[in-house]
This record gives sequence, structure tokens and C-alpha cells, in this order.
Amino acid sequence: MLAVLINAMGITQPLERIFYATFSPQDWDIYLSKDAGKSYSKFTDHPSLDYDAVISPDGNWVVFTSERSGIPKLYAKPIDATAPAKLLLASTSFQDQATFSPDGKNLAFVASHEDNAEIYLIPFLPDSIQSITNARNLTNHSGGDFRPAFSPDGDKIAFSSDRGHEIIPHPQFPFARQRIGDIYTVDINGNNLTRLTNSASWDGSPIWSYDGSKILFYSERNGETSLFEMNENGTDQTLLLAYSAPAISPKLISETKLAFTTWSSQQDFKILMFDTNTKEINPLFSDSLDLMFHPDIHPNGLMVFHGGNYPTKPDKPGIFGFDGNVLAKSIDSLSFADQLVNIYGVRRAFMA
Repeated sequence: MLAVLINAMGITQPLERIFYATFSPQDWDIYLSKDAGKSYSKFTDHPSLDYDAVISPDGNWVVFTSERSGIPKLYAKPIDATAPAKLLLASTSFQDQATFSPDGKNLAFVASHEDNAEIYLIPFLPDSIQSITNARNLTNHSGGDFRPAFSPDGDKIAFSSDRGHEIIPHPQFPFARQRIGDIYTVDINGNNLTRLTNSASWDGSPIWSYDGSKILFYSERNGETSLFEMNENGTDQTLLLAYSAPAISPKLISETKLAFTTWSSQQDFKILMFDTNTKEINPLFSDSLDLMFHPDIHPNGLMVFHGGNYPTKPDKPGIFGFDGNVLAKSIDSLSFADQLVNIYGVRRAFMA
């Protein structure tokens, strides 16, 4: 039997319900530490997702990605001021994964301005909203290009890309594709593209050593997600850390220490610190949220990351008779073709 809805005017309308699975996580915010990880506090507090934060070289600004406008866009917020976050770019495309040039004058970031994930370069002007058309496309390829990182002299950008591999279906998820990618470098004028790795899995999140002679990255080439290093020209690719759990998103703390993100079988994400001399691994922060991702670390002790805590499990059964928060968000009602349709976004973990 078709359910109906009688509105205030007495008009009968069909009422249909659509259920779909969603990967939407809980709210993420940016967290800031001013004392090298001894303590931290919320830097943003918004019901949307805020993530992938980076600190400007002068230590005055944090640039991060937020979905508060409906799609991922870049925002800037001063560290020591109560001013609200400012939108950096006017566009209808997504932007993410920003990184500062060593002198702080430019931002490299990933955007879909030209219908594909490309790496762009634009001046960092936090007091104005620039058009995305002012950004220069450095990669110009039909493949996906991600996670840019400036060399210490500011002349090159390292990034990961799937451009060298055929698109193949994911072995488990029919709605996704198998992620295979490599590390590349390109000059900041877009010339001299160089492929550094050739992997049958994913090589990602490259960063440069302080002197620019090495590039650190994570790779799944050995079956586990581990940290590797290589010379800046791609030679001598060497395993740096094989941890008991996945290790991604390396970030230098000092000449001998680096931070990385890991997670457990319960999907708790943490940030750990690895000492390359002693081989010791310890938490980067003195205490921990349930979810901590992708740190950025400034020489003056500033640190940022994104994450949050799992919501408290309710004492009474949730919607549809199941315990916990089954719905990823409130019910949406859409009207089209003279019908009112309720859309329920069901969390992926519940669907699994």
C-alpha cells in the first residue's frame, strides 16, 4: 500500500522513503596545541566537517578544509585572534589538502576546478576572497593528483598521483576503484614532471627532509601500509618504519623524529611519534581523542590536527529499534514530481 501525506490544505500526497548508505563521519573539528603536544584545545567548533589543517610558516595562520558551505573549501583563521574563519577562494569546485610554500607567500592545494583533482598554486591572501580562476594548474592531467608538498627551497612540489595506472574496480567495494598511485615531483612553474616511484599499490603523502635530499612517504607495496624514504630523485627507496598497524601521513618533528597517523581494528585513529635513532614509538600527545588525524607541526611548538570523540551511546533504543545513532544526519524531505520523499542517511557501519 502506498503511504500518503495530507498537508495543511487537505491535499493528499504520496509519501515514499528512500534509504541509502553514507560514509559521512561524525563532526570533525580542528585542534590546536601551543606547547608541543602537552595539551590541546578546539580551534574550530562547527557542526560541519573541518579537516586537513596546516600552519603558516610565520605561525600566525591556520588554513584548513571545511564543508560548512556544502562542499569542501579552504578557510583561513588567525591563531591568536577571535576572528572567525575566512573563506579563501570563490568557486563552485571543491578544494582540499592545502600546503604553504616555505616563505608563506603561496598555497598549493587540490581542487576540481577543471573537473578533475588537480594541484593548483595561488598567493596566500587571507584578507581577501580570490577567484579560483586566479589559481595556476600545475599538473594538468586526467588522472587524480593529491597531497602536494613544497621542497625546502620552494622550487618543487612533490605529490601523489594515479595517472600512471589503469583504473580497475575495487576487489571489495563495487562503487569504488582500486587505488594505485605513485610519487611525482614538478617545478612550481608546472615544468619538469618526474615520476619517482612505480608501485603496484598506493604511494602517498610525500614530505621532504629538512635539507631537501630525501622524500618520505607511505606505501602499501609490502602488503602493509608502512613508511618509506628515498632520495629526492627517487633512488634508494628504503623501508623506514614497519609498524604493527598501518602508518600513514608522515610529518617531521625534528631531524630525528617524525609523527604519523595510525589506527586500530576498532577504527580508532591516533597520532604517534617515531624516533629514527632510538626506534622508540610514543603518543605525540599526552592524552588522546578517539579520532586524531593528519598532524601539522611548526618549529615553535604549534601543532594542529583534526578529529573528535565518538558520540556517547544513548541509554534508550535509537530510531528503527536499533541501539546507537543509526542515522548519519537528520531526515531530509525532498519534493519532486508532485511527491514528497523522505531520505534517511544510514551510517555505513550499521549497513555493514
